[in-house]
Amino acid sequence: MVNLYEGKKSTSTVRLDWGSVSEFQKNVCERMREIPKGRVTSYGLIAQRINSGPRAVGTAVARNPWPLFVPCHRVVPADLEIGNYSIGGALSDYGCEVKRDLLEREGVSIEADRISSKALWVPTGA
Repeated sequence: MVNLYEGKKSTSTVRLDWGSVSEFQKNVCERMREIPKGRVTSYGLIAQRINSGPRAVGTAVARNPWPLFVPCHRVVPADLEIGNYSIGGALSDYGCEVKRDLLEREGVSIEADRISSKALWVPTGA
């Protein structure tokens, strides 16, 4: 976990128990796992990829049961603002700061609370 938090590659493999999530949640989580380290994508781009709506994707991202292992911090609003970050399934006063810290540790360039457009990753099929 420390390596993941510090933006480093982890050498261990974690098996996720998909039995506790819906097929939709699993689909969103699988798309989040495709986002390369140091890049971000938007709720809308994931929604296009899976033929859904951005709000439904946002709800699934916020309910991610495996933060860091399924990098929900790499999903941001279309305007490339940082957005918030759920900690333990609940929004926090520090969520935005935590998300910014995680992204910067992975090498994402952020200025004035806006992510560089160079960091935007477009999923295949979006």
